[in-house]
This record gives sequence, structure tokens and C-alpha cells, in this order.
Amino acid sequence: MNYRLFFSPTGGTARATELVCGAMETPFVAVDLTLPAARGQHHWFAADDLVVFGLPVYGGRLPQVPGLFDGLRGENTPAVLCACYGNRHYDDMLLEWKTEMEMQLALQCAPLITGARISNMLMIDSADESAMRVILRASGISHFRLAARNEKTAFLLFRRSLLEAYLNNSEALDILKKAGYEDFSFGKILLRFKKHYEAYLNDEHKQFPHEMGLLLGYPIEDVRGFIEHNGCGCLYSGYWKVYRNVPLKKKMFEDFEKAKESVIQLLAEDIDMRLILEIYKEEPQQIAV
Repeated sequence: MNYRLFFSPTGGTARATELVCGAMETPFVAVDLTLPAARGQHHWFAADDLVVFGLPVYGGRLPQVPGLFDGLRGENTPAVLCACYGNRHYDDMLLEWKTEMEMQLALQCAPLITGARISNMLMIDSADESAMRVILRASGISHFRLAARNEKTAFLLFRRSLLEAYLNNSEALDILKKAGYEDFSFGKILLRFKKHYEAYLNDEHKQFPHEMGLLLGYPIEDVRGFIEHNGCGCLYSGYWKVYRNVPLKKKMFEDFEKAKESVIQLLAEDIDMRLILEIYKEEPQQIAV
């Protein structure tokens, strides 16, 4: 089998791999690793397979995306790496002058930055925590440290008033009660989730904290569907597993991708992330939950 793998936030790299593979006059199976849900899947490649892997170049380096390569396994599999960059209008590379922290915020949290979501997970190098706090200061986006492991730190980023209101929904409270929550003040919910999340990371036999979907602002119908079906039988999978109203969720996922493209483009035009945050703080998009 031949496979065409790509990480392509703006679609350019996907198109480049399509052109490369098209010239080989043999069919390729496309594997899009752009969305977090796709990177959670596992792919095994045999010695007689061919893998064409397309990646964009940011700041002269490959993108530092959490889990990008974690699900990939090969057995002396021949591979072709396509590094995609341009335009020369931006000289050496598109995001040459952007800091790693700004890039990670754009890749992982653009929908939150633009106001399309109320919360996002952010996984960064532990050494970058101070830089993150400086960038987010006075942005209207709060952060809560969830766990640190293997020199990586996980944060929950959120717009407090919106996430707090969402968690006060009677259906959300019902899910939290069934997950063992007793105190439903916002701070206590965060602390209890932190405890559940750390326990899961430190013990492979611990059950995944399914209430995470609530903390990430996923539609309650999909959080409930995931719990009731134990993560199986979804109708569609994107930023999360969808159990109802697929057309609406597809539109939301498209909006999230557009948000990512917008923030990356602003960075490419040498606009500081703090200014980008200020722009969207003043004129946020309509929140989708």
C-alpha cells in the first residue's frame, strides 16, 4: 500500500503531497494528521509500503506539534519527506521570527483565541511556562495548570465567564455528579478535574476522565454520547467524536480550521501574538459550544 501523510493547517502541504503522489501514477491512501483526533489514531506501515510524509516548515524547523509522530510505526518502511515552505515574500521561512510559544498557541488554541471556542488544552515544553503567562497576560484568556510530565506541561486555557456558565448547565452538572464531583464551584471543579487527570496520567489502569469534554466546552450531547457508548459508535470524528447533529459539528470544525489559518496568517505578517489576542479580545467571533 502507498500512503500520503500530511500535517497541513492551511491546506498547502496537503496539496503539495497530492501533486507529488499524483506524479507517481499509483493510488495513495490519504492520512490527514492535522486535527488532534487524527493524531490519536495508530498507523502501522510494512516494509513493502511506501509513505510520503508532508510537513510545513515554520521558522526553519518542522512544526513542534504534540503527538504528531506518536501513532506512527514502521518496519523499515521506505519514506519520502516533503518539506513545504514559501512564499519567498517572507524570505527564509513563513514564520521565521515567531517564537515557539506563539506558534504553539496558534496551532493548538486558535479557535479559543478568535472566540470560536470557550476553552482549549495547551501542551507546551515546561521551560516555556513563563513565556505563556507573559503572552496571555490581560488577554481575557485564563489558564489552569493541569499536569507536568516528561518536561511537558498541560494547561487548560479558557474564557472564565463563558466556561463557568457552561458548566452550570443542569446537564453538565448531572455528568459531573456521576463522575464523582460534589462541590460545583468553578474552582473546585478545576481542582477535582486536575486530580482525575493526574491520576489517569500516572496510572495506566485508571479510567480516562470523560468529563474532560465538558472542561473543553464540547457540546453536552456529544460528551454524553461518548460516555454512554464508551467512545465507540460515533457518527463523525473531528476535534471530538460526534454523536448528534453531524452537519452542525462539521461546520464548527471548519470554523476552527479557518480560525487556525487566520491566526497563523497574522503571525506570518509579523503581528505579535499579544496584539492578535488584543484584536480578538475586542472583536470576538460568535462562540460555538
